[in-house]
Amino acid sequence: MNQEFKIGNLKLVQDNDGYGIMRLVEPGIFEAIATFKYPEDAITYFANIIMQAIAYQQVGEKNAK
Repeated sequence: MNQEFKIGNLKLVQDNDGYGIMRLVEPGIFEAIATFKYPEDAITYFANIIMQAIAYQQVGEKNAK
């Protein structure tokens, strides 16, 4: 079963080979930035990227005030 979960320019993809974290490089073109065998590892990595982006955005907003 192939599945995808997308947030912004990142997506988590499940296919027959495992799990991949993909980044949008051009409209419609994604590149793999990490691959995993186990779903727990892929989800943890994906969540950490999202949380880092949110933290970076929050720091930027605080510094702008």
